[in-house]
Amino acid sequence: MFPQTHRKPTRANEHQLYYFASKDMGVSHTLSRRFFWFENIMWKSDIEGRPVTVSLGGKDLIVDTNTVRDYLTGGEGTAGWRGKESNGKEREWKGHELDVLWFEDLDHAQVFDKKGTRARLVEVVRAYCNLG
Repeated sequence: MFPQTHRKPTRANEHQLYYFASKDMGVSHTLSRRFFWFENIMWKSDIEGRPVTVSLGGKDLIVDTNTVRDYLTGGEGTAGWRGKESNGKEREWKGHELDVLWFEDLDHAQVFDKKGTRARLVEVVRAYCNLG
């Protein structure tokens, strides 16, 4: 977390992250002293056999989402709603296996900022509520 919370911001989203992650005493303390990536990792094998949807932004400042996406999809590139299959058709969200929602132009949590992208997440959550 050090690079994201201590580097000088230049863009608006970097200023937002810098302010909330570096200046807030509770958040800064947690990220600097109590957060360790190795304690917060969930491996693909941990979610096998369960319906899981992962939402990733292509321009995330905190997480290397391209690597996460490739790991989750087996290197098949983008999957889920925003991805395309090898034949060029949009792949639909299935909700019964591992799905990755890929938002190419969004940063960490910006998916909540726009009505259209937020609606996709709401639709996924509602679908999961109807599964059980």
